[in-house]
Amino acid sequence: MFYSASDITAPGCTISGNNVTMPNGDGLSRITIRTASVGAHVLRMAQGSGVPLLRSIRGYNRATPGIHFINHGSGGATSTNQAAVGNARLNNDSLGFDAPDLTIIRLGLNDNNSGVTSTQFQANLAAIITKARLTGDALIVNSNAANPTTFSSLAIQNEWRAAALATAVSMNVAYCDLREAFGEWATVAARTADNTVHPNRQFYADIGALQAAAILAM
Repeated sequence: MFYSASDITAPGCTISGNNVTMPNGDGLSRITIRTASVGAHVLRMAQGSGVPLLRSIRGYNRATPGIHFINHGSGGATSTNQAAVGNARLNNDSLGFDAPDLTIIRLGLNDNNSGVTSTQFQANLAAIITKARLTGDALIVNSNAANPTTFSSLAIQNEWRAAALATAVSMNVAYCDLREAFGEWATVAARTADNTVHPNRQFYADIGALQAAAILAM
């Protein structure tokens, strides 16, 4: 790898001038580059051996305060996927690697359509909360109502909703319930993008405002 940079920090790597050699083996690694000036800079990468994956590139100006958001979600993922350990782009180990100040645990309905029991769901959720609290705090945001006829029955939605709330109470975690805030399916159906559960643009904006208020209230 070659970086047009004035200062490089890469624990566990070998650094020679502007060349950084990643360690052999599996796992997540982080390289921090500090440049002499704000502006365009060149980053060149060369593959040596194995199958390295570039997970993300983040740019900051230390003179400008800001908040950095990392999306640890993955389309179709269950809580079992998210709570898994080992080398992966998005799971509980990568959450620990990123060490966020605040983890928003946004619950969907993949589990109850994928064979994950509510008991296992609670264990997975507890594992994620425990990992998040190693470096910060956590907020659980439970799903808005889903289509009970074609997507997830009301009984199943109620079971997982109760499981999430019970976990939040037992672990003393901040909890925000979108179904309670925005109403049942008959009320929110017109605000979904696909008549299942996924919000349309305006509904997402309203959910974002509610989440922001929940964070400020923590």
